[in-house]
Amino acid sequence: MNATRLTYAFDADRSDLDDPIAALGGKGAGLAEMTALELPVPPGFTITTEACRSFLAGGWADDFDRAIATELTALEAATGKSLGSPTAPLLVSVRSGAQVSMPGMMDTVLNLGMNPTVEHAMAALTGDPAFAADTRRRALLGYAEIVLGAPREILATAAGTGTPDEVAGALRAEGFDVPTDPRTQIAQAVRVVFESWNAPRAIRYREVEGIDHEIGTAATVQAMVFGNLGDRSGTGVAFTRNPTSGEPGLMGDFLLRAQGEDVVAGTRLTETLDALGRRWPDIAAELDRIAELLERRYRDMVDIEFTVERGRLWLLQARRGKRSPLAAFRVAIDMAEDPAFPVDHAEAVERCRRYLDDPPTIADESDAETLPVAATGLAASPGRGSGVLVLDPDRAVELSDQGIDVVLARRETSPADVHGMAVAKGLFTTLGGLVSHAALVAREWGIPAVVGAAEAEVDATGVETPAGHLEAGTVVTVDGHAGRLLIGRAATAGTEAPEVTTIRSWATELDLHPEDSAGPGSDDPAGAARTEAGAGTGASTPDDLAFRALHALRIKGMAGAEAVAALAGVSPDRIRPELDGLVERGHATFMEPRSMWLLSAEGREGHGPELAAAIDGLDLDAIPYDEFLAINDAFKQLCTDWQLRDGEPNDHADADYDAAIVARLGELDDRAQPVVAAVGALVPWMAGYGVRLGSARARVEAGDPKGLTGVMCDSYHDIWMELHEDLILTKGIDRAQEGSF
Repeated sequence: MNATRLTYAFDADRSDLDDPIAALGGKGAGLAEMTALELPVPPGFTITTEACRSFLAGGWADDFDRAIATELTALEAATGKSLGSPTAPLLVSVRSGAQVSMPGMMDTVLNLGMNPTVEHAMAALTGDPAFAADTRRRALLGYAEIVLGAPREILATAAGTGTPDEVAGALRAEGFDVPTDPRTQIAQAVRVVFESWNAPRAIRYREVEGIDHEIGTAATVQAMVFGNLGDRSGTGVAFTRNPTSGEPGLMGDFLLRAQGEDVVAGTRLTETLDALGRRWPDIAAELDRIAELLERRYRDMVDIEFTVERGRLWLLQARRGKRSPLAAFRVAIDMAEDPAFPVDHAEAVERCRRYLDDPPTIADESDAETLPVAATGLAASPGRGSGVLVLDPDRAVELSDQGIDVVLARRETSPADVHGMAVAKGLFTTLGGLVSHAALVAREWGIPAVVGAAEAEVDATGVETPAGHLEAGTVVTVDGHAGRLLIGRAATAGTEAPEVTTIRSWATELDLHPEDSAGPGSDDPAGAARTEAGAGTGASTPDDLAFRALHALRIKGMAGAEAVAALAGVSPDRIRPELDGLVERGHATFMEPRSMWLLSAEGREGHGPELAAAIDGLDLDAIPYDEFLAINDAFKQLCTDWQLRDGEPNDHADADYDAAIVARLGELDDRAQPVVAAVGALVPWMAGYGVRLGSARARVEAGDPKGLTGVMCDSYHDIWMELHEDLILTKGIDRAQEGSF
């Protein structure tokens, strides 16, 4: 890539880019692709990921100002409009766009270039003063929130003051003065978008997803089109197939007289695309045509963001759509069985590879039918998840750290909630549609979710439902298959989806053995590139501390030196140089505030060949895995009994009840130790698990409240799960996401 080029117009020559997605991000590359296809895309330009990395490392540079100024001049010429013009004003958006999709985790700023002069000009040009005032109010409040960091209570007060001038005055009085110069607004918005790469919510999302923290984000600057301009305007998100089930046909959400962030924010109840078709059949037909073209171009299901401005369709983004595991199987099979579609059986198997060790299931309805239905909504992400009802993401994390399963209920979710969403067994929202933030993240992370339950209301103490008020702490089940919130705990297991059998049979016919690796599917181009890059990593022997450090991080994901040392079977002083070596090789990142090492995407991919070399010559068939699984089932039940008593959280007030469980743990550990010892005799780096489990048992028997199911404290549960993951990796059953209790 040309290291001096910081920006690319959507219609610019990109032949100098070795990897357009890496340079321009998924959004920028997609907009350039659609522009080349002569689809209706508002003009604009992308500021590269290299510019972001340079900014994060060394701050804002004069080169950025010059490059952006040049592109803005060209954009004015392309649109026939000018920033700040009293007769033909140009407004733009600045949106983030990394090479790997991170929905809602970074910042977007709309309506940049707005000021009092532009408001008056837009009112005169459109004949709609209410539209112009609404757009300026949006501009003021959005800029104050995203760029200036105004807190919600100040924004709420300002929003209630009346006219845009009064909103601006209320913000100014609180110290949040929105600049009126368009170019100042744009430059500051680009800075904030780049800075949002390191926002806590974005870091947490990358940790969960295993996304490299060093790649940065691009920023797209695009001429605004207005979905809030009259009754023939609106905005929406369309999937070319159902992202929950994989069924063919457009599916998505639409809002009349709205801007794009209104749809994904989940703060309003949306209409379906069927409703859009009834309202504007010409727009729906054009969207259908474009969806089919983009599916063929991407060779996959596509997620399309669009705006309708006074009856004209505009495309704002296209990317491979996030989907549930069940939808991944259905989409892959349907495309491979379509003779006109350029996907074969081998590629279909590859796309589903990551899910085959923990395949999607169809829930057994028998037990769920006996539970009372509290509320119904949209089935946003399939599966069932049970736990105690919580209303706050911090509380969700707190209870999860105690080993208690939780269901998180919110009016709507936002990126600030991702830490609580990541630990939840189910999500429930009263607002939002199938492309809201809650729905998108739930499908990506495989969390059962019900959204848009309009008949329910989240209040300070629980959820008000047609079945009555559910207090926080009530055990509930989210049924993401049927779109229901149930009172009580339903079985979450089910029978394997029939599509899984089809993929397994194709794999057998083609002798592909997909269970040997859980590499990324074809809908993850960045992951595929990392796999290729990691293939040449040098292998290590089982006695090599570098391998043990990498293997420990592969199991734990993120850990301090003491935790890695315990898993590797050496002292912390011996492991620290190896961890630093992983950082130097790009296999890990040191998280200084927490003194912990985080496995990078390159480390995850590089681990595969090193593990393959380490297990060469070991008799893996002799590992007593069936015996382990039998004990594992008993241990799961023991942990459930420790966490819950009679369907309610165990408050540990009954000493006799707890003592009986501790006695059961002793009996289980007596059964487990010979099995663990046999494993350690066969696999050298697993030899330390028996001692660690014995130490954890002693802590439990001594009365340590975290000794059994505590999180990240070397509890018996922690160690057992590490052993299970180690066995899965070593035996080649690698899961992308191991199920928990």
